[in-house]
Amino acid sequence: MITAGYRLDLIGPFGLFTPDGGWIEIKSRKAAALIALLALAPNGVRTRVWLQLQLWGTRDTAQAQSSLRRELANIAAALRARGAEHLLRRESQRV
Repeated sequence: MITAGYRLDLIGPFGLFTPDGGWIEIKSRKAAALIALLALAPNGVRTRVWLQLQLWGTRDTAQAQSSLRRELANIAAALRARGAEHLLRRESQRV
């Protein structure tokens, strides 16, 4: 869930911004889609399985799991670089 002061632009060019207006660089389209799916979810939470099906539904389970882990790690690194790591919580079954 996006906390107060952060801005997420989903209409027009994708953008995630810090409270001071700094841009958080999200490098892949899948990562941007993942953030959008989480931001629009009830309470900002989705199961890993649901996310895998939405973004990598044509891949086998192991490949989808690996792709989700990779994108989450990339998002976490981008958030950490801007002091925003608290915006993403990863659990074994949910994100």
